[in-house]
Amino acid sequence: PADFAALEGAAFSVPRIPTAPCRYTLVDPLCAHSGPALDELRPAIEAGRLHVALVPVPVLDPKGEGPSTRAAAALAAAPRDRVAEVWAALLDVVRARRPLPEPAPSAAALVARNKEAARAFGITGSPTFLWAGAEGRPAGVQGRGKAAAILAGAARP
Repeated sequence: PADFAALEGAAFSVPRIPTAPCRYTLVDPLCAHSGPALDELRPAIEAGRLHVALVPVPVLDPKGEGPSTRAAAALAAAPRDRVAEVWAALLDVVRARRPLPEPAPSAAALVARNKEAARAFGITGSPTFLWAGAEGRPAGVQGRGKAAAILAGAARP
């Protein structure tokens, strides 16, 4: 069974809120559901009641050669304080039908590590929210419209 060590070693791209429960959030930056799903959680994040640790994974690009891989690499390599800005810029490039920049060679290793973490948990979709449930076993939900379930999991001891 997968454990959280794989996610703890993955490339997070957000500042940590030490007092808030953590939701590892595996996202394909080009997935149409990921941004809105995070927006549903924004009030809890901004209030400091929930920490979302982004783990960019190119689930829409299984061969690893397309735009989702380049976008995941850019997001994984982004400075923590610029993640939202980098993600918005990536989406602007895609909407304008311009090619995404090639990722830095070091970013490929970050994406590979994130993909391995996703595989360890059997993740095949974006977004997926994971946390330690009962007895430390993985719990989670996939998709948007799940804010209540994610926050309910956050309220558990």
